[in-house]
Amino acid sequence: MKKRLAQKVSFLFPLAVVLVACISCNLFIVEPGPEPGPGPEPGTVLFFDDFEDGSDPAWAPTPGWTTWGGRYYLKDMEHKWGYSYIVTGKDWRDYIVEADIDVGYGSSGAGLVLRAQEDLNNMVIVRGRYGEIRWSVVVNGETAVTSNPITPGFFAESQHVRVEVSGSTYKLFIEGLLRSTFTDSRFSNGMPGVTSFDIYGYPDLSPSFDNFKVTAQ
Repeated sequence: MKKRLAQKVSFLFPLAVVLVACISCNLFIVEPGPEPGPGPEPGTVLFFDDFEDGSDPAWAPTPGWTTWGGRYYLKDMEHKWGYSYIVTGKDWRDYIVEADIDVGYGSSGAGLVLRAQEDLNNMVIVRGRYGEIRWSVVVNGETAVTSNPITPGFFAESQHVRVEVSGSTYKLFIEGLLRSTFTDSRFSNGMPGVTSFDIYGYPDLSPSFDNFKVTAQ
């Protein structure tokens, strides 16, 4: 009897060691991390800049952006579109972005950037010049989609432009009137910002932005 009991104990002891080791290992692997924080409540202002004291440090502009007279503009004579993003917004999902935009004169243009990704090569854009506006989707640095022109478009003075971003739907309002609805499902989050094309380089002639605001929805 004692011999059989000793055999059982000697047989079970290694199993017990393995079991304890496995339990310890599993407890280490499945240890839960911190719970993700809740998203912002609808109506929460995520960002605001009136450019009265220069531009907020959260802006990440391509070369040439500056402030003048409480407005943000691109002083760039390279004749290409420039961009500026809110770098803290990389995880923002559904939001309302709005600004007072003056598209300037001649062939100059301006618009809003929506859901730009961290690589800055993927984004949705709504932009235009005097008389027309277009939606664009940029994928891997190339324009993948360009909408038909929206007319009448911007006009040659300051106007309040608002875009509501929700899911795959983008709604453009100018001076409170719904002007266009655009659908694209490529991006579910990303940075908002502004874009401009300036052929003059002078603050009184160039496209400019004021009262830029992002609100959760």
